[in-house]
Amino acid sequence: MNRSEPDNTDNVRSFVRKTQKIAVTAGTVIGVLLMFFCSGSVGYGFMSGAGVSIINFQLMAVDAYRTIDSIPIKARKFIMGRYSIRYAIMAGFIILIVTRTNFNIFAACAGLFLVQMILVGGRLAHIARIAVKTSRG
Repeated sequence: MNRSEPDNTDNVRSFVRKTQKIAVTAGTVIGVLLMFFCSGSVGYGFMSGAGVSIINFQLMAVDAYRTIDSIPIKARKFIMGRYSIRYAIMAGFIILIVTRTNFNIFAACAGLFLVQMILVGGRLAHIARIAVKTSRG
């Protein structure tokens, strides 16, 4: 193991933690605003979807860390099994929302995409910073 591997793992772990903190903050703020401007059903739906999204992101990170040193065929089988479990959790969540709560299903589905929206938004912001920096010279 060379010296750069632990640093890279630390960078990845800090990126995951930073993304999770942003997601928790954004999910809470957006959920509260939705409760205030729309209804409690919409706000709680969004926050619950965001919570599942954050949990899914954490499970995905744990799976990635676990397979770093694995044999590729074993890693592929492990990831596919865990992928199925994560999507079963999300499907169960949606079924629970539809059948057992009065949360807004559309807001819950939007919340499920919170982490992805944060990742894409962060990437777009990074690209914009680079474009501004290069245009200034």
